[in-house]
This record gives sequence, structure tokens and C-alpha cells, in this order.
Amino acid sequence: MKRLAATFAVAWALPGMVLAASWQGLTPPSGSAFDQTYGTAISADGSVVVGYARNSSSGVTQAFRWTAAGGLVLLRTTSTDGTAFSSTSACCVSTDGSIVAGSGTTAASSNDAIPLQWSAGVSGSNSLTAVASTFANNQVRALSPDGTVIGGTGNRSAASGFCAASVSLPALWPSPGASWDAGLPARTNAGDVQGISSSGAVVVGDVYDICAALGTAPQAFAWTAAAGYALLGALPGATFSVASAVSPDGTVVAGYSGTSASSQAFMWTRAAGMTGLNASSPATGQEAGLIPTGISADGTIVVGNNSTGTNPRAPSSPTELWTPNTGALNLFDVLLQNGLFTPPDFLALSNVAGISADGNWVVGTAASWSPGFAPVAFVSYIGLSPPAPANLQVVASAAGTVTLSWQPVAGATDYMVFLDGNLWLRTTATTATLSGLSAGGAYSLSVGVESPQGQSVPSNAVSIAVTPGDGKLEVAWTPVTGATTYVVGISATPGAESSATSSCPSICGTAFAANARAGAVTGLKNGQTYYVKVFAKAAVGSPTSSPEVAAAPVAAASSNTGSGSVAGASGGGGEIELLSLVALGSMMWLRLGRVNRRTATAT
Repeated sequence: MKRLAATFAVAWALPGMVLAASWQGLTPPSGSAFDQTYGTAISADGSVVVGYARNSSSGVTQAFRWTAAGGLVLLRTTSTDGTAFSSTSACCVSTDGSIVAGSGTTAASSNDAIPLQWSAGVSGSNSLTAVASTFANNQVRALSPDGTVIGGTGNRSAASGFCAASVSLPALWPSPGASWDAGLPARTNAGDVQGISSSGAVVVGDVYDICAALGTAPQAFAWTAAAGYALLGALPGATFSVASAVSPDGTVVAGYSGTSASSQAFMWTRAAGMTGLNASSPATGQEAGLIPTGISADGTIVVGNNSTGTNPRAPSSPTELWTPNTGALNLFDVLLQNGLFTPPDFLALSNVAGISADGNWVVGTAASWSPGFAPVAFVSYIGLSPPAPANLQVVASAAGTVTLSWQPVAGATDYMVFLDGNLWLRTTATTATLSGLSAGGAYSLSVGVESPQGQSVPSNAVSIAVTPGDGKLEVAWTPVTGATTYVVGISATPGAESSATSSCPSICGTAFAANARAGAVTGLKNGQTYYVKVFAKAAVGSPTSSPEVAAAPVAAASSNTGSGSVAGASGGGGEIELLSLVALGSMMWLRLGRVNRRTATAT
């Protein structure tokens, strides 16, 4: 068999990959009163950045919005109701970059921040709305991806006899109602909102006991309208936890948990619960000190700042980027090694505030060499390749011809089909037919994506081998990282396999445990051709399916063993074409041969 020797490096350091974007420092507008800028949030595709400019002498700030075409634009400071704000700041931006959220103070009430929202053109014609709030000194920290819900914290006067004159409570604008405040978990009386999913469906943050009399340290929560507050727990041995980011669909929560001495970043899903993130070095056993500030839409990339752990609510540098394959990496080093900026243009990254939903761009603040180490907002491409095509499979085959299909990838300009490591064809479609293949030959096929951000690695697939038996099919597969369940789907009709569990013989799905590598499906009819796929189910996302293989159970006396799919008659003598399908890692291996129906020997 011909095998393609290939080694795939970390996505942003893929050998031969040309990075398509760069670092951009966002300096104050020429002639303005500001000498510092701070980046706080970024749109889904990285095209819009928001933050605030600051005068280091007076401390006055003004929210800004940046685009590559328009540069840094200071946003309006007078709201539609005529209120003039002396200082404003922006913390958050909607997915499409059209809505900006933040807070502001007036000259008369410099200690009483008000939630603000900029919308419409957010340039010269932008409008500023002061959001009604029943709280005082509001701090806005989150905005839903569609821009409809704002979250953060607000102060409210405490009842007589309370340990403090006022208390900071989790706040949403608009408020879901009285149940939002009344529903704080037991033994807590204060909290903060730090992340919101689409349309405000899932809200995350932390709640705690401000008086310490109840002994409740910060506890991470996820809130929904149907279930109210749900505490997410803490990592083993930890005394506190904080949920600091949530994916747009609300399925993945990132945060940190630990003690006064140290903390560890975590990922939480409803199926798997809270899991500590792995370290960049296997020897350390765990990631130490990362406080997540942003998470990609698919939950696979986390950015944040490293904390000393002495104060669980006060993160500090350095900046870090985490993926499951690499653990936590120093973001400064990643950008430096990829040639995105070169000191002494910028001395250090003092803060990373977020990551775009597509996982390609980060925003934050750097300390510049001049003048006087002034903070400067930045946006930078981090060199990640586009995602690989999903669900690569054979949908048709004949003598010497194979047709592949795969799921589309957003932003793809071309799909590249490789045969034995060599580029066979390019297409903008999500199917491709390869012809001229020789019977008896062995081939490796893979599909990659090309986009403005570079080239992807090939799509992953589940390998599958089917052995016919007497009234049954023995199915084997290779493991898939993150799979919690495997379902062997069988159907008498091509393409009709399902990941749902059901009984045979027509369409059936048989579930197997996460550690299973093979299983038998019984109750099938001898001589009937069945179509088989293995579905790998994970805690998050849709199931991944293997290529389709066809096989027919046979009586014990004439049982044939092999891996493959019967593709139909091709010539006399009872011979049929056999197409073996084996996906190894991120490749799909195909073997074309001929099998005699009577003797079942390869020729």
C-alpha cells in the first residue's frame, strides 16, 4: 500500500503556510487629547475592534471603534436623550460589529456609571443610548453576540443590618424580571455577569458572599430563563471558581478555579462538567494561572491572562493562548515567532481581552517603548489555519472511479483533493470525482481547504472495517479524540444510516461505549446488502461519521472476511468491485481490487 508520510505541526505554524494578516497597533487619533488606548473586544470575523482611549493626565476616557478601512473612530459622548458623558468606555461588540456596549459617567455623577449602547452606523452617524438601569455604578462586562442583551454588575443599597451599605449584584439589561435578582443561589448575596450567549439564552459569571459570614468564595454559575442559576462547581481541591467566557451557542463555558495560592483554567460543558485545561508542558500536569477572557465559537481556542493566584478576581500578565493540542502558550512568543511584530516596536503584551469567534484574531493592550511605555490597543491575526473539512466520505464508486463528498467550510475559496500526497484537483464544490484509478492499486485521499487565512490540514474521519458473519456484521473502527459514545448505524438504503439508536433489521443504530473499538450488530438477514457507518458522538457538536461501507451477512459455511464496501457488478464470472475504506488519522485510504463472489479471493 502506498502511504503518505506527513507531519502536521501546530495550526499556526504549519510548514509552508503563509500567514495572511498582521499585527496592528491602534493609536489615538491625531490631534486628540488622548495618549493611550486599550483594546477590549472584537467582532466575529476580526474586522471590528472596540475599546477606549485615555488621557493619562486627566484620566478621561472615550470609547472607540476601529476598522481597517476607517481607522480608530471615537464614539459619541452625548446620548439621544441629551445626556453628556464626560468619560465613556466600550467593553463589548456584537458579532457583526454594528452594536457596541460599555458604560459612562457624567461630570455631575463621576462615580455613578451608566450602561451605554452605540448602534446604527457607529461612525460619524452613530447614536448613543443610555440604558435604563435600577442599579447604581453599573459596570458593563458582556454583550450577547446579537447585541440584544447587556450584562455586568450594578450596586444596590443593602437592607438595614447588612454588612455593607450596598451590594454588587449580577445585572442584565434588559432585566429578565424580578426572578433574576431573587434567584441568587443559597449562601450568596453578590455577583457578576461575565459572558452571554446568543440572545441572552445562557448567562455566565460568578456569585459569592460579600460579607464572608457565609463562607462562600466566588462560585461559577450558568443561568438560563428556564432553570435559573446553576452552580458549575470547582476543580478538585479548589475553593473558588469563576466563569469568565461562554461560546456563542452557550454550550461551552471557560473560566478558572483554584485557591488563594494558585488557580487553573477550566472548560465546562453540560455533558462533561468542569475539566481543567492541560498545560503546555506534560511534565507540569496542569495549566497554572490562566484566566480566560475569550473563547472561539467552537470552544477549541481560549485566550486569557496569567494570574499570580493571590487575588482570584484580579488577573494579571502575561497573555496566553490555549488549544487542546498545545496547552497554554505565551501569546507574545506566538506572535513573535510568526513574525507578526518585532520588538522594540512593542515591549510586551499587558492584556489580551478577547478572540474572534472564528479563532483567527485577538485583541488586547500592549505596552509600547515610546512614549513612556504608553498602553496601546492592538489587534493581531494569530496565524490559525481555516478549519478542516468535516465528514469526508465516499458517496459513489464504480470501476476505477470514486466520488467524495464533505461538509462546506465558511470562507473557503478552494477545496484541494490530494491523491497520495499530490494535488489531484481543485474545486469550489463540496464533491469531487476521481477517475482513472487502477484495480489492485492502493491510494490515500485527503481534502484540504484554502482560504485567505491559509490552508487547513486534511479532514479527520473515522476508520471502519466490516466483517460479514452469519446474520450479523462485525464492525471495527479507530478511536476519535473526545468521543463519548460510538453508534454503528446500519441501513438497507445507501446514505440512510442514523446516529440514533434503534433495533434492526431495516434501519438500526447500536451504541457502544467510548472505550469500544469494535462491536457486532446481530439480527440481520443473510444475503441482504447493508450500508454501515460509525458515528462518533462527543459532548459538544454534531456526531462525526465514518465513510460508508456496504456488506452482506452470509451463512457460516461461506462467510467472507474483509474490509470494504461492495460497489456493484462489474463484468462476468460473478465478480464484483471491492472498495476498501480505511481512514487513518486525517487521511482516507482506499484500496481497489476484484473479488470473486464464489471464491472470495482477491485477484
